[in-house]
Amino acid sequence: MDGSGVLSPVVINNRYSRLQIWYDRMARLLYDDAGNVFDENGAAKAGFTLPVGAQCFPAMDGAGGRMFFACAESPFGLTVRSFDLASRQPLSRVLLEFANTNFIQPQVAGPIRLVRFGANGLAVASSSNWIYLYRGDFVR
Repeated sequence: MDGSGVLSPVVINNRYSRLQIWYDRMARLLYDDAGNVFDENGAAKAGFTLPVGAQCFPAMDGAGGRMFFACAESPFGLTVRSFDLASRQPLSRVLLEFANTNFIQPQVAGPIRLVRFGANGLAVASSSNWIYLYRGDFVR
């Protein structure tokens, strides 16, 4: 950072064109949907390990200390991965299978929104116009 408070740009390896970022006020860290993590000065921190080439969408659960990523990596559904927010180590994953594969295109449907809700819920909207609701111990 220079004397004017301007930070040099940080270039990240974007796997696809839609890159979004989130800010954790408690940890004072920036997260993106490619799994990268940066502090407020732009210094890279250890990130989340995501499948190479998979389109992912994150949802942070700061109170529960977890980060969730819904990833398009299978033609059979979306994989949701959970990580410890502090260590960024993987905890678990679950496959949300397509309800009826007759309506699905041969390509992988990508996540377009992931929302953490309630005590143990996740909602995932996909590019194939499906909305998945998941409740269970995986989210706790």
